[in-house]
Amino acid sequence: MRKAFLTAISGLFLISCAAMPSPSLAQSGSGIRVMVMVDDSDELSVRHTSPIFLRAFRELQNQMTRYGFFIVDEEMLAANLGWSIPGTRRSKMELVERLTIVNQGSDPRNHVRAMVILKLRAARKIFSGFAKAEARITGDIYDVEARRFLEAWEAPRHKFPIPDPCNQFCVQEAVGDHARDLGASLGDVLRRKLAYLTRGDGMSGASSLGGGLANEYAVTFRNFSTREIIEFTEVMEKEFPGFVRSGRPTGDTAVMTYAYRTKAPGNKVYKWINILLMDMGLDPDSKAKVSIRGTAIEIDKIIGGTTPFPSECRGRFC
Repeated sequence: MRKAFLTAISGLFLISCAAMPSPSLAQSGSGIRVMVMVDDSDELSVRHTSPIFLRAFRELQNQMTRYGFFIVDEEMLAANLGWSIPGTRRSKMELVERLTIVNQGSDPRNHVRAMVILKLRAARKIFSGFAKAEARITGDIYDVEARRFLEAWEAPRHKFPIPDPCNQFCVQEAVGDHARDLGASLGDVLRRKLAYLTRGDGMSGASSLGGGLANEYAVTFRNFSTREIIEFTEVMEKEFPGFVRSGRPTGDTAVMTYAYRTKAPGNKVYKWINILLMDMGLDPDSKAKVSIRGTAIEIDKIIGGTTPFPSECRGRFC
Protein backbone atom coordinates (compact mmCIF):
# COMPACT_ATOMS: atom_id res chain seq x y z
CA MET A 1 0.00 0.00 0.00
CA ARG A 2 2.77 2.39 0.94
CA LYS A 3 4.68 1.82 -2.29
CA ALA A 4 1.56 2.45 -4.35
CA PHE A 5 0.74 5.61 -2.42
CA LEU A 6 4.28 6.98 -2.68
CA THR A 7 4.26 6.36 -6.42
CA ALA A 8 0.96 8.20 -6.78
CA ILE A 9 2.01 11.38 -4.93
CA SER A 10 5.75 11.53 -5.68
CA GLY A 11 5.12 13.54 -8.85
CA LEU A 12 2.91 15.97 -6.95
CA PHE A 13 5.53 16.45 -4.25
CA LEU A 14 8.32 17.14 -6.77
CA ILE A 15 6.16 19.77 -8.45
CA SER A 16 5.46 21.34 -5.06
CA CYS A 17 9.19 21.55 -4.28
CA ALA A 18 9.91 23.12 -7.65
CA ALA A 19 7.28 25.76 -6.97
CA MET A 20 8.77 26.90 -3.66
CA PRO A 21 8.98 30.72 -3.63
CA SER A 22 12.31 32.49 -3.60
CA PRO A 23 13.25 34.88 -0.73
CA SER A 24 12.43 37.81 -3.02
CA LEU A 25 8.74 36.88 -2.70
CA ALA A 26 8.75 37.16 1.10
CA GLN A 27 6.79 40.39 1.00
CA SER A 28 4.01 38.95 -1.18
CA GLY A 29 0.70 37.87 0.24
CA SER A 30 0.14 35.36 -2.59
CA GLY A 31 -3.60 35.99 -2.58
CA ILE A 32 -4.24 35.17 1.09
CA ARG A 33 -7.82 36.18 1.96
CA VAL A 34 -7.73 38.70 4.81
CA MET A 35 -10.49 40.61 6.56
CA VAL A 36 -9.71 43.67 8.66
CA MET A 37 -12.23 44.46 11.41
CA VAL A 38 -12.35 46.95 14.27
CA ASP A 39 -12.75 46.22 17.97
CA ASP A 40 -14.26 49.46 19.27
CA SER A 41 -15.78 48.07 22.48
CA ASP A 42 -13.47 50.35 24.45
CA GLU A 43 -15.20 53.71 24.96
CA LEU A 44 -11.87 55.47 24.38
CA SER A 45 -11.39 53.87 20.96
CA VAL A 46 -12.52 55.29 17.61
CA ARG A 47 -15.77 53.77 16.31
CA HIS A 48 -15.65 51.60 13.21
CA THR A 49 -18.15 53.99 11.60
CA SER A 50 -15.94 57.04 12.18
CA PRO A 51 -14.60 58.94 9.11
CA ILE A 52 -11.13 58.67 10.71
CA PHE A 53 -11.17 54.90 10.46
CA LEU A 54 -12.78 54.86 7.03
CA ARG A 55 -10.12 57.15 5.54
CA ALA A 56 -7.32 55.12 7.12
CA PHE A 57 -8.88 51.86 5.99
CA ARG A 58 -8.96 52.88 2.32
CA GLU A 59 -5.22 53.49 2.37
CA LEU A 60 -4.71 50.20 4.22
CA GLN A 61 -6.64 48.34 1.52
CA ASN A 62 -4.49 49.91 -1.18
CA GLN A 63 -1.28 48.92 0.61
CA MET A 64 -2.36 45.31 1.14
CA THR A 65 -3.74 44.85 -2.37
CA ARG A 66 -0.54 46.13 -3.94
CA TYR A 67 1.42 43.43 -2.13
CA GLY A 68 -0.77 40.52 -3.19
CA PHE A 69 -3.23 40.16 -0.29
CA PHE A 70 -6.91 39.63 -1.03
CA ILE A 71 -8.75 42.04 1.25
CA VAL A 72 -12.30 40.83 1.85
CA ASP A 73 -14.58 43.82 2.27
CA GLU A 74 -16.92 43.39 5.24
CA GLU A 75 -19.74 45.39 3.63
CA MET A 76 -19.60 43.34 0.40
CA LEU A 77 -19.58 40.10 2.40
CA ALA A 78 -22.50 41.23 4.55
CA ALA A 79 -24.49 42.19 1.44
CA ASN A 80 -23.79 38.79 -0.13
CA LEU A 81 -24.98 36.96 2.99
CA GLY A 82 -27.98 39.20 3.59
CA TRP A 83 -26.47 40.45 6.86
CA SER A 84 -26.13 43.97 8.22
CA ILE A 85 -23.28 45.74 9.99
CA PRO A 86 -24.47 47.29 13.26
CA GLY A 87 -23.52 50.88 13.97
CA THR A 88 -22.98 50.11 17.64
CA ARG A 89 -19.62 49.27 19.19
CA ARG A 90 -18.50 45.65 18.74
CA SER A 91 -16.27 43.43 20.86
CA LYS A 92 -13.53 41.07 19.70
CA MET A 93 -15.64 38.05 20.66
CA GLU A 94 -18.49 39.23 18.44
CA LEU A 95 -16.14 39.74 15.50
CA VAL A 96 -14.56 36.29 15.90
CA GLU A 97 -17.99 34.63 16.14
CA ARG A 98 -19.16 36.47 13.02
CA LEU A 99 -16.28 35.19 10.87
CA THR A 100 -16.42 31.69 12.34
CA ILE A 101 -20.02 31.39 11.14
CA VAL A 102 -18.99 32.70 7.70
CA ASN A 103 -16.27 30.05 7.36
CA GLN A 104 -18.72 27.30 8.29
CA GLY A 105 -20.71 28.03 5.13
CA SER A 106 -20.34 25.95 1.98
CA ASP A 107 -19.48 28.83 -0.38
CA PRO A 108 -15.65 29.16 -0.52
CA ARG A 109 -15.98 32.64 -2.04
CA ASN A 110 -17.06 33.89 1.39
CA HIS A 111 -14.32 32.20 3.37
CA VAL A 112 -11.58 34.17 5.13
CA ARG A 113 -8.22 32.71 6.19
CA ALA A 114 -6.68 35.52 8.26
CA MET A 115 -8.49 38.06 10.42
CA VAL A 116 -6.92 41.28 11.64
CA ILE A 117 -8.65 43.00 14.57
CA LEU A 118 -7.70 46.65 15.00
CA LYS A 119 -8.13 49.11 17.82
CA LEU A 120 -7.65 52.79 17.00
CA ARG A 121 -7.28 55.41 19.72
CA ALA A 122 -7.05 59.18 19.27
CA ALA A 123 -6.56 61.73 22.03
CA ARG A 124 -5.60 65.38 22.56
CA LYS A 125 -3.22 66.92 25.07
CA ILE A 126 -3.57 70.59 25.99
CA PHE A 127 -0.64 72.60 27.29
CA SER A 128 -0.19 76.29 28.10
CA GLY A 129 -1.00 78.03 24.82
CA PHE A 130 -0.65 74.99 22.54
CA ALA A 131 -2.03 71.48 22.03
CA LYS A 132 -1.27 68.25 20.22
CA ALA A 133 -3.15 65.15 19.08
CA GLU A 134 -1.95 61.55 19.20
CA ALA A 135 -3.22 58.53 17.31
CA ARG A 136 -2.22 54.92 17.84
CA ILE A 137 -3.31 51.67 16.19
CA THR A 138 -2.87 48.22 17.73
CA GLY A 139 -3.97 44.91 16.33
CA ASP A 140 -4.14 41.14 16.64
CA ILE A 141 -3.78 38.61 13.81
CA TYR A 142 -5.77 35.36 13.89
CA ASP A 143 -5.89 32.28 11.69
CA VAL A 144 -9.66 31.90 11.41
CA GLU A 145 -9.58 28.46 9.80
CA ALA A 146 -7.26 26.97 12.43
CA ARG A 147 -8.92 29.00 15.22
CA ARG A 148 -5.67 30.23 16.67
CA PHE A 149 -3.95 33.47 17.60
CA LEU A 150 -0.92 34.30 15.46
CA GLU A 151 0.60 37.58 16.56
CA ALA A 152 -0.04 41.06 17.96
CA TRP A 153 1.61 44.31 16.97
CA GLU A 154 1.47 48.06 17.42
CA ALA A 155 1.99 50.53 14.58
CA PRO A 156 4.14 53.61 15.29
CA ARG A 157 2.37 56.35 17.25
CA HIS A 158 1.53 59.50 15.28
CA LYS A 159 1.75 62.94 16.92
CA PHE A 160 0.87 66.31 15.39
CA PRO A 161 -0.05 69.84 16.52
CA ILE A 162 -3.66 71.02 16.71
CA PRO A 163 -5.24 74.43 17.43
CA ASP A 164 -5.87 75.56 20.98
CA PRO A 165 -8.74 75.44 21.83
CA CYS A 166 -9.84 72.37 19.82
CA ASN A 167 -13.14 70.58 20.50
CA GLN A 168 -13.96 66.96 19.67
CA PHE A 169 -14.98 67.78 16.10
CA CYS A 170 -11.73 69.69 15.65
CA VAL A 171 -9.70 66.72 16.93
CA GLN A 172 -11.59 64.38 14.61
CA GLU A 173 -10.83 66.55 11.62
CA ALA A 174 -7.18 66.94 12.60
CA VAL A 175 -6.69 63.22 13.04
CA GLY A 176 -8.69 62.60 9.87
CA ASP A 177 -6.24 64.77 7.91
CA HIS A 178 -3.53 62.30 8.94
CA ALA A 179 -5.67 59.21 8.42
CA ARG A 180 -3.95 58.25 5.17
CA ASP A 181 -0.58 58.32 6.92
CA LEU A 182 -2.01 56.13 9.68
CA GLY A 183 -3.36 53.69 7.12
CA ALA A 184 -0.10 53.59 5.17
CA SER A 185 1.93 53.00 8.33
CA LEU A 186 -0.47 50.29 9.47
CA GLY A 187 -0.51 48.64 6.04
CA ASP A 188 3.29 48.46 5.97
CA VAL A 189 3.48 46.77 9.37
CA LEU A 190 0.56 44.48 8.58
CA ARG A 191 1.81 43.26 5.21
CA ARG A 192 5.24 42.45 6.64
CA LYS A 193 3.75 40.49 9.53
CA LEU A 194 1.28 38.58 7.36
CA ALA A 195 3.80 37.94 4.59
CA TYR A 196 6.11 36.29 7.13
CA LEU A 197 3.35 34.31 8.86
CA THR A 198 1.83 33.09 5.58
CA ARG A 199 5.06 32.60 3.61
CA GLY A 200 4.67 29.74 1.17
CA ASP A 201 0.91 29.63 1.74
CA GLY A 202 -0.14 30.64 -1.77
CA MET A 203 -3.53 30.18 -3.37
CA SER A 204 -2.38 27.20 -5.43
CA GLY A 205 -1.25 25.41 -2.28
CA ALA A 206 1.76 23.99 -4.10
CA SER A 207 4.34 25.71 -1.94
CA SER A 208 2.61 25.54 1.44
CA LEU A 209 4.45 22.34 2.36
CA GLY A 210 7.56 24.32 3.21
CA GLY A 211 6.06 27.10 5.32
CA GLY A 212 3.03 29.19 6.05
CA LEU A 213 -0.10 28.54 8.07
CA ALA A 214 -0.69 25.01 9.30
CA ASN A 215 -4.15 23.47 9.02
CA GLU A 216 -5.64 21.60 11.97
CA TYR A 217 -8.07 18.91 10.78
CA ALA A 218 -10.44 16.77 12.82
CA VAL A 219 -10.36 13.46 10.90
CA THR A 220 -13.21 11.06 11.73
CA PHE A 221 -13.21 7.38 10.70
CA ARG A 222 -16.55 5.56 10.64
CA ASN A 223 -16.92 1.77 10.49
CA PHE A 224 -13.19 1.07 10.10
CA SER A 225 -11.44 -1.69 12.03
CA THR A 226 -8.74 -0.81 14.56
CA ARG A 227 -6.06 -2.21 12.24
CA GLU A 228 -7.33 -0.14 9.31
CA ILE A 229 -7.32 3.06 11.38
CA ILE A 230 -3.77 2.42 12.58
CA GLU A 231 -2.51 1.70 9.06
CA PHE A 232 -4.38 4.65 7.58
CA THR A 233 -3.11 7.19 10.12
CA GLU A 234 0.42 5.81 9.87
CA VAL A 235 0.50 6.56 6.15
CA MET A 236 -0.97 10.04 6.77
CA GLU A 237 1.74 10.82 9.32
CA LYS A 238 4.74 9.24 7.57
CA GLU A 239 4.01 9.67 3.87
CA PHE A 240 1.65 12.61 3.36
CA PRO A 241 3.88 15.65 2.61
CA GLY A 242 3.61 18.59 5.00
CA PHE A 243 2.70 16.61 8.15
CA VAL A 244 3.35 18.55 11.37
CA ARG A 245 1.87 16.50 14.20
CA SER A 246 -1.15 14.45 15.25
CA GLY A 247 -3.26 14.61 18.38
CA ARG A 248 -4.82 12.14 20.78
CA PRO A 249 -7.59 10.05 19.15
CA THR A 250 -11.03 9.84 20.74
CA GLY A 251 -13.83 7.32 20.21
CA ASP A 252 -13.91 3.65 19.27
CA THR A 253 -13.83 1.51 16.11
CA ALA A 254 -17.35 2.60 15.20
CA VAL A 255 -16.44 6.30 15.27
CA MET A 256 -12.84 7.40 15.82
CA THR A 257 -11.64 11.04 15.59
CA TYR A 258 -8.12 12.37 15.81
CA ALA A 259 -6.43 15.71 15.22
CA TYR A 260 -4.14 16.03 12.21
CA ARG A 261 -2.01 19.15 11.68
CA THR A 262 -0.38 19.70 8.29
CA LYS A 263 0.99 22.48 6.12
CA ALA A 264 -0.55 20.87 3.06
CA PRO A 265 -3.69 22.60 1.75
CA GLY A 266 -7.11 21.00 2.02
CA ASN A 267 -7.42 20.10 -1.66
CA LYS A 268 -4.18 18.06 -1.48
CA VAL A 269 -5.22 16.24 1.71
CA TYR A 270 -8.59 15.41 0.14
CA LYS A 271 -6.88 14.04 -2.99
CA TRP A 272 -4.36 11.96 -1.02
CA ILE A 273 -7.05 10.45 1.22
CA ASN A 274 -9.00 9.29 -1.82
CA ILE A 275 -5.85 7.80 -3.38
CA LEU A 276 -5.14 5.95 -0.15
CA LEU A 277 -8.69 4.56 -0.02
CA MET A 278 -8.30 3.22 -3.57
CA ASP A 279 -5.00 1.59 -2.56
CA MET A 280 -6.97 -0.18 0.18
CA GLY A 281 -9.51 -1.44 -2.36
CA LEU A 282 -12.20 0.96 -1.18
CA ASP A 283 -13.65 2.85 -4.13
CA PRO A 284 -14.56 6.39 -2.90
CA ASP A 285 -17.56 6.38 -5.28
CA SER A 286 -19.11 3.16 -4.01
CA LYS A 287 -17.46 1.51 -0.98
CA ALA A 288 -16.41 4.63 0.96
CA LYS A 289 -17.39 8.27 1.27
CA VAL A 290 -15.15 11.25 2.04
CA SER A 291 -16.72 14.52 3.09
CA ILE A 292 -14.95 17.70 4.11
CA ARG A 293 -16.56 20.68 5.84
CA GLY A 294 -14.05 23.36 6.66
CA THR A 295 -11.45 21.62 8.82
CA ALA A 296 -13.64 18.58 9.58
CA ILE A 297 -12.97 15.49 7.43
CA GLU A 298 -15.18 12.41 7.66
CA ILE A 299 -14.19 9.07 6.11
CA ASP A 300 -17.06 6.58 6.13
CA LYS A 301 -16.62 2.97 5.03
CA ILE A 302 -19.97 2.04 3.55
CA ILE A 303 -19.41 -1.49 2.16
CA GLY A 304 -17.06 -4.28 3.14
CA GLY A 305 -15.56 -5.89 6.20
CA THR A 306 -11.95 -5.65 7.24
CA THR A 307 -9.89 -4.62 4.22
CA PRO A 308 -6.77 -6.80 3.65
CA PHE A 309 -3.50 -4.88 3.69
CA PRO A 310 -0.30 -5.88 1.87
CA SER A 311 1.76 -8.42 3.81
CA GLU A 312 5.00 -6.41 3.60
CA CYS A 313 5.85 -4.33 6.65
CA ARG A 314 8.57 -1.95 7.76
CA GLY A 315 9.73 -0.70 11.14
CA ARG A 316 9.92 -2.20 14.62
CA PHE A 317 6.13 -2.37 15.10
CA CYS A 318 5.69 -5.02 12.32
